[in-house]
Amino acid sequence: MTVFETGIDVSRYQGQINWPQVAAAGKQFAIVRVGSSNNNGVYVDPYFLQNVEGAHSVGMKVGAYYFTYAQTEEQVIRELQTYLAALEGLRLEYPVFVDVESNTLTGLGKDTLTGLVQFAMDILYQRGWYAGYYSYTNFANTYLDTSRLSAYPFWVADYRGYVGYKGSYDMWQYSSTGRVNGITGAVDLNYSYKNFLPIIKAGGFNGFGNQGPAMQPIRQDPGGFQRPLRILLHGQSERHRGLPAFGRISGPFHQRKRVPGLYLGHLPLWQRGILDRAAL
Repeated sequence: MTVFETGIDVSRYQGQINWPQVAAAGKQFAIVRVGSSNNNGVYVDPYFLQNVEGAHSVGMKVGAYYFTYAQTEEQVIRELQTYLAALEGLRLEYPVFVDVESNTLTGLGKDTLTGLVQFAMDILYQRGWYAGYYSYTNFANTYLDTSRLSAYPFWVADYRGYVGYKGSYDMWQYSSTGRVNGITGAVDLNYSYKNFLPIIKAGGFNGFGNQGPAMQPIRQDPGGFQRPLRILLHGQSERHRGLPAFGRISGPFHQRKRVPGLYLGHLPLWQRGILDRAAL
């Protein structure tokens, strides 16, 4: 495949970065970690905003990723409540990736784990972010049903000098031991094979363009949960119980175009023919 751009991905482990030197070294994009989780819970990477602003200040394109440990839909939502707040107000030229590679997830089974990754990406789309997922070759081959995720951008890691994953992918993390001027120590190196920006702009994702009309509040049950909604997608009706702060809609959002020039994630969900707000 033809390389479109070369770049890096960074987190707090790279410390203070001299972004002018990184750009002068020929790096064209940076995928910046939003956050992860530890024994104290979900947290935002302390260098996240600094790295986003630093890369943008020297003309580099920027995307984001977060490391997921979520084993249930409720845990997916808990993670995203933190990360979406950190992303608010930003404009990104690359996708927001769900980093799925933790050994703590391997016991869930391929079907369950794949569904959780898709659930996370669909929430990101619903909230206006162009989403993809990241993993390494063996994890993707063994623990994910990537055929179900083929409509989403895939960023694959493989450090053997070639990609052993046989499916399609959009980015390749080819080294975890790279050296780049402006960064002390090792840094991950990446190739991007896709120009994401026109797609992102066309869909109004990642802070570009009109994010659509304001949503009306949905009535909540006494416990704070949204009342169940009936969702109509491609003529199919399915009901999902309410979840705090998020409506459940199957994706991928970026492929469910219902009105010319608009995407489902940016439409008022109760627009006629898409969502019926009637309770069960």
